[in-house]
Amino acid sequence: MDNQTLVPFCLKLDRQTWDRINSQRSQRMGITNPDPVTKTQFLREAIGWYCDFVDDRYTKRYDLLREIKLAQEEDTPLEFYSDDGRESSWL
Repeated sequence: MDNQTLVPFCLKLDRQTWDRINSQRSQRMGITNPDPVTKTQFLREAIGWYCDFVDDRYTKRYDLLREIKLAQEEDTPLEFYSDDGRESSWL
């Protein structure tokens, strides 16, 4: 990752959340990565994994629902006129 493309961001979390992050980071270090991983590296990777998860799980559904909504809006008559107190679509 190129340091020139990084945008600084301040992350403030409560002690319980930091402890949870440290616990997960320590577990990962012992199992898959013998080299120490900094909190920053761990959080960058976690954010990347989360973004991939959201793309796989929700973005495709959202795009499909947006396409369905646009198709329904195009097929629905937009103007309605009232005739003797009753609403009817104008053809």
